[in-house]
Amino acid sequence: MRVARDLALIGEPQSGSYAVVRRPIFAAVWPFIGAGARQLMEVLLIRRLALLAALALTLAGATGALAASEAAAVRQSFHGLKTALLQNRGEDAAGLVSQSTLALTEQARDLALYGTQAELEVQPTALLVAALSLRQSIPPQELQSMPAHDLVAHVVNTDLTRDAPVAGIDIGGVRVDRQTALADVVSSRPFPVSQLRFNKEQGVWKLDLHDVAYGDTAIDRVARRLSPGSESGQRALRNEMILAMIAMQSGGVDASIWQPPFRRP
Repeated sequence: MRVARDLALIGEPQSGSYAVVRRPIFAAVWPFIGAGARQLMEVLLIRRLALLAALALTLAGATGALAASEAAAVRQSFHGLKTALLQNRGEDAAGLVSQSTLALTEQARDLALYGTQAELEVQPTALLVAALSLRQSIPPQELQSMPAHDLVAHVVNTDLTRDAPVAGIDIGGVRVDRQTALADVVSSRPFPVSQLRFNKEQGVWKLDLHDVAYGDTAIDRVARRLSPGSESGQRALRNEMILAMIAMQSGGVDASIWQPPFRRP
């Protein structure tokens, strides 16, 4: 019965009881306790957000510094390759081209050894020039024995690549995305592409010439201008210009250059 009476009188202070003191004090201080707790939570939240912002800025700064460092490494590789080409240092040059570029070199070598005229004429112009130049300049047995790395070194050492125009090429802005990078081409003359691609392989940035090999060349542009709307006419003009260019470089060429030295195995 005492419990029922106490429940019925909840909220009614009883003389001489602890409730007379406790309830008014609790009611008076609770708003301050609640406000203090809210302020504490706000302070903790602000501090947490500040820490997160500082961490984000730190990570952004580190990422920016890393990107700048990688861009500098790309430029260093480009200038190292450029110097190797201009100074005919084939082994250095071969070490600064990507695996995809070596694969293109193998493709050009195989076309030089086994490609028929029909197979050659469907190739992009830069690859066609490379194949016919190899066919014209290197004895077939010697060419057949060369792996791609050694072939790159050989053509640079012997200046078959005619690298003097490389002196007028540089790179501007560099954008790095993980293991690849794109560098803007700065050139004093028309260039097949507006950007050069680099791949990071075994910690080294190496030039990827795939886009250049399949790009639009000055020969293509001249052929289209002189024979607009005629693919066969453009192909014939392209062939004439390529043979004339190879003749200037090697001292003479004839129609036999279209015949492969070996049958494809």
